[in-house]
This record gives sequence, C-alpha cells and structure tokens, in this order.
Amino acid sequence: MYSLGNDFIRFYWNHVVLSAQETKNLREKYQININRVKNGLSEYNEENKTSYELLEHVVQGSVSMATITQNDDQNYDIDVAVVFDTDELPEGTTATKNIIVDSLKRKCKSFNTEPEFKTNCIRIQYEDGYHIDFAVYRRSEKNFFGRYEYEHCGSQFRRRDPRAINRWYLGADAEKGGYLNPIVRLLKMFTKSRSSWNMPGGLILSVLAYECFGNGETIEEVYVETLKNIYNRLFWNTEVLNPVDTSTSLLLTEADNIRIDNLKKRLETYLEKLEVLENWGCSRKEAIDAWEVFFNHSYFIDLKNDEVNHEIILHDEEKYINELFYISNEKSLELDCYVINNDSGTVERLSNILSKGKKIPLKRELEFFINETNVSYPYKVYWKVRNSGDVALSKNMLRGDISTTGNDTRSKEESSFAGNHYVECYLIKNDVCVATDIISVPIG
Repeated sequence: MYSLGNDFIRFYWNHVVLSAQETKNLREKYQININRVKNGLSEYNEENKTSYELLEHVVQGSVSMATITQNDDQNYDIDVAVVFDTDELPEGTTATKNIIVDSLKRKCKSFNTEPEFKTNCIRIQYEDGYHIDFAVYRRSEKNFFGRYEYEHCGSQFRRRDPRAINRWYLGADAEKGGYLNPIVRLLKMFTKSRSSWNMPGGLILSVLAYECFGNGETIEEVYVETLKNIYNRLFWNTEVLNPVDTSTSLLLTEADNIRIDNLKKRLETYLEKLEVLENWGCSRKEAIDAWEVFFNHSYFIDLKNDEVNHEIILHDEEKYINELFYISNEKSLELDCYVINNDSGTVERLSNILSKGKKIPLKRELEFFINETNVSYPYKVYWKVRNSGDVALSKNMLRGDISTTGNDTRSKEESSFAGNHYVECYLIKNDVCVATDIISVPIG
C-alpha cells in the first residue's frame, strides 16, 4: 500500500491531535467548573441547612481517553462525573439534579445560557462552542470487597462505575501497543469531516476500532485495514455492546441505529476512494488526492502545492490516576531505583544519588522498584513517567501516560536525555488507588 510517510504523520500530529494549549484550556475549564459546583453547593447548604458534599470528580470521555480531535468550530465537549454520598442525596433523580443545577446557577450568572437540565447530565454551554456535561453519581459505602458502589443519576439511578470506561480504554490501547489511540482519532476525524454527517459518538467508534483493529506496517495501512474491518463487521452485525457490560447495548435509541447505518454507508463510499493506494503504480499525487477526498481537509491541498508547515507541533497528553481509579492513599509506599552502568557493571540507588545532590548520567539503565509498602497482596502496580527539558520537548517525549506492570513491582527505563524528570507509582487494590509515591529523576 502506498504510504505518504512523514506527510501523513504530520497531518496526524498537526491537524488531528488536539494541541497542548487547547488541551490545557479544556482542563482549566473543567477545574473552574468543579470549583463552581463546590462553591455553589456551599452557598446552597448554608441557605437550605443541608450538608451536600462533592466527594469525587472524574474526567470522562474523549478528554480522559485522549481521543479528542481538532475541531474548526471549537465545539468541544468535556464530560465530568461528580460523585456524592448516597445517604445525603434525595431519592429521586430529578430532585438530585436540581440541587446541582441550583448550585451551578449561583456561580454561572455571567453566562448567556443557564446550566441546562438534561436526562443524563447537567450542561454548561460556553459562547465559544465548548460545553461541559456533569454526570451526577451517588456512592454507597464500601462493600464486602472494599469497593464503593456507584449509581448514575439518569432517568433513574442505575449502577455504573464512572471510571470503568477509562480503565477499559487504557487496557485496550495497551493491548494494541499504544496504536489504538491514533486509529480512533483518525476515525473520528473522518466521521467529523462533513458538517452535515450524523455519525456515532466517540465511545462507539472506540469499541469498533478496538474490535476491528487492523494489521499493517504503517499507520495508514493499519488505519485502512481497520476501516475495512469495521465496514465488513457492520455489514453483518450493526450491534455495538458496552465494553464494560456486554449485556447492554450502546445503541439506545433509533437515532443511534441510524448513525451506525450512516457510518456503514460512508465507509462503503469512501473506502472506494482509497483503493488507488493499493495499486502497484500508485503515485504520490494520486495518494494525496485520495486522502484529500477522504478527509475533506485543506492540508492535502497545501501538500500538493508544497505549502505545508514541515514542523511537527508538540503535544502534551499527560494522564491522571484519578481519571482511572478512586484515590484513598490510605497506605504507604516508598519508591526507589537502581541506576545501572552496564559498561562498568556498577549499580547505585537513586535515593543515594539524590541525597548527594547529584544527577544521573546519560545512558544508564534505570530499574524502578517498590522499596517498601504496607499494602498487602494482591494489588496491581501502575506507573507514570513524566519528562521535562528542551530535549524532551524537541523529541515530543514529555510522556505522562499511565501504564501497568500488573503484579510486577519493577519498571525499566533508560536515562536518554537531560532534564528534571519524575516517575510516579500507584498501587491499586480493589479498584482503589491505596498508595502513591513519586521520585525525582534528574538526568544530566
């Protein structure tokens, strides 16, 4: 299959992935509105002699899964779960949501549109196209297994874990070697390429991309094979099940079924436009023309005219553990690292290096490990590596992703470039983060 190579990669990073500044903007809006909920509740409680308290808040959807794509209309949505104590809330879902609406109205007086009461959420609409959907949950006391039980406040209270989809997607992306994320983003870019199209939402697309993930040597080939697999799958079966509860469908209304049918029809039409890529004699111009028609994006017109910016824009995609698990941090954890010089065979603890105020030399093997913890087995170990410095920026290697080593308490890295980096470790027991530690990793 003909590949545009770096030109396609440049399209992905510069025109599909949301910029670091826009991602920061979304997270700032999220935090501002969490504060509005808290401050509004405080006023509500004082006025009504109540004691409602926001126990948890969890970013959900495309922001938490990092599958959000660029949108010329800036019509971005931020999904946030807000969690309260079951015993504190009224029984009815309408009464529960009215408390949150009342609290938000107190702190959103400058908005042209008041907070909107919807069946499954409460929406705050910004003038610039953004909107934030607050999904309300209630949380009961820990069960026999030490886990909280959550219920979503929709038309009725239904059992649902606000972090379950985030965890599923993290595992699904890891299973595909980290390549599911780009495929989902590119799939979403296609479904949003025409404003008149009425297509499925991000979760349905993510499930289909995972189920139908293709093989290939380049990102284009994997993407096209995935699209073909999705079309063939929908030709025989249009049902899409919830990945964390396969007894329920993600197609809840007739409108959802129509969107799935639209996706199938659009794939049939536009996959034909990409068939030229399979031709042995496919030219660069033919490939650019095919992708231009497929994505309906001006980048490919500029590419033909050699008017593109050949730099790749940097992106910051840091993940946060509270988006995956409830955090109690009721236990202790001490992290350390062996710094290994394979040339000389010497090994030194990072804690010893830090106590001397020194830095780790380049080209050292780093083996992070749990030095001490009072968390009893079984538990799972999750890690986050966060880089900084000019070299990390230039290589687009800030990282910040979260991955798991299962029950293995060690994680290996290498001192590849200078900077004041850090590593975080999280111990997860019964779907709760019970212990966290962070260790500085200065390299130079």
